[in-house]
Amino acid sequence: MKGAPGYRTLATGTVLGNRSDMKHQDIPKAQRLDYSRDLSDSPKWIVATPFFALGFVFSLWYLTAYYGGDAYHYTNFYNSLYELPHEHWANFQRLHLGAAEPLYRYIIALGAYTGLDRTLYLSVWNGAFVGIIGYILIKHRCSALFCTLVLTNVYLVTLLGSAERLKFAYFFLILAFAVENRTVKFALGALSLFTHTQAAVQFVSALNFYILDNLKKIASTPAKGFLLLVGATAAVSLVFYLFFFAVGQSIEAKSEFYLSESEGLAEAIQWGLLLFAGLAIFDKRLAYFVAMLPMGVLTVLFGNRVNVATLALFAGLAILQRKTNNPIVLAVMAYMSFKTISFLFNVVEFGDGFVRA
Repeated sequence: MKGAPGYRTLATGTVLGNRSDMKHQDIPKAQRLDYSRDLSDSPKWIVATPFFALGFVFSLWYLTAYYGGDAYHYTNFYNSLYELPHEHWANFQRLHLGAAEPLYRYIIALGAYTGLDRTLYLSVWNGAFVGIIGYILIKHRCSALFCTLVLTNVYLVTLLGSAERLKFAYFFLILAFAVENRTVKFALGALSLFTHTQAAVQFVSALNFYILDNLKKIASTPAKGFLLLVGATAAVSLVFYLFFFAVGQSIEAKSEFYLSESEGLAEAIQWGLLLFAGLAIFDKRLAYFVAMLPMGVLTVLFGNRVNVATLALFAGLAILQRKTNNPIVLAVMAYMSFKTISFLFNVVEFGDGFVRA
């Protein structure tokens, strides 16, 4: 089919004509597994504008309606920073939130210190968050159905509302997913740790997947592999040293609280279902399995909040490996969107999505 009219060659990995004429087995395996090949014509960031508008407008209503639970404490913290000298911000963060992540409080203080309306300020951030997700979906040519399921996912709705610190952590993680430069990816992933401790789970799992996925390439040049290993170890060690230095005092208290709330077995089952679903449909199964292990352990210990990271890994691989139309992927995403219905009903009725009537 090379050179035939109406086709794009395998150099970009996308066929624009009758795809049935190009058999999957006729494509070399190395090219089938190179999921970046059809991204040579990445869209401009302007395509994220409608998604930004969607996230912004939705948040203007949503953040007003969501006033209970964790949102109550985040609102009090935001209001307390108005014209408050910066040397007191950390103490007020521990007082209101029992947390100490430094980057989060500086992001919040940009609006709070100057007296900007909290709903408006966070709606801009939510719009940017949804905009980045929309850019990724368009960049990877996801179907309209999959895009709809992503944008109505209960975990995304939660991040846009009461899970405020975690929202900013995933803002940097999702932005890292969207950019191409590996150094920038690492830097953004490292920044996420300073907005919420849970980002460490996603950071480590993604790093595990990358190392396993590129092990042959790393091992093929021992000198380069050794330097990469030393450099990566030093960089990761520095990031985690700074991370624990900044938030170490709050981790123990938070861990005890999450342990007390964990439902253990039920949440481990959810993780297990995502694990086996991914092993059934994804390529690079060993890398996926190793990346999922730390999430499984922490899910048993700390509960359902870690499953946000598990689903993010699952959905991210589905996007990268072009599995977004797979029935298993769609079933998982549809279930998470179905849960959004009762969540939003709770927000409307009680001002808190996690209230059980």
